[in-house]
Amino acid sequence: MKNLVHGRLREESQRFFVARHRRAPRNNIRILPLLIPLVVSFVLLFSTPAAAQDGGATGVINGEMVNLTKGGGSVVGQTITLKTSLKDTETGQSTTKTDASGKFEFKGLATGKDYSYAANLTYQDAEYSSDPVTFSPGEQTKPLKMEVYDATSSDEGIRIMASHTIFRPDMKNTMQVTEVFIITNETDKAFVGTGPALIGNQKKTLSTAAA
Repeated sequence: MKNLVHGRLREESQRFFVARHRRAPRNNIRILPLLIPLVVSFVLLFSTPAAAQDGGATGVINGEMVNLTKGGGSVVGQTITLKTSLKDTETGQSTTKTDASGKFEFKGLATGKDYSYAANLTYQDAEYSSDPVTFSPGEQTKPLKMEVYDATSSDEGIRIMASHTIFRPDMKNTMQVTEVFIITNETDKAFVGTGPALIGNQKKTLSTAAA
């Protein structure tokens, strides 16, 4: 009986193996034609938008640097840095210099909807940044004006227009106190503060006593 049972098991296993072996080619023939269109569709769906979002590197930013201080310094030969971002992530930057009229230009820019650009410059120790620039569908050229001022270390034109003190109790029996100051500069010069740079090229502009 024991050998008979084992014999049946072996026989059934062989039949099962033969059955699976014979079905396999037919199953493969049915599955493969379905897989091929899916793979092709996957490539088309995911590669086409990638090319479309770039919009082609045909965009141009025509910029102008203007000094708004009366009788202010020259804007000739100033370095302008353009930062490129894709979906709010910086992907690179390029630089150029202003010409004799303070004008500058950046060419070969991607115009896709996910791209944005911001110009930065440092003029007489003051840093300036433009608002993000984007291209509308079909748009190839964007104007950009960078307004700067002569710098000063004098705080005579600095005024505090209003101040607020905000108290925020928390759950740990402590109090968070925040002071907010609204400050205005009544001159046509950029106040850059005094003393050595603290972080990078930035200086401390207002002391606690002045506030």
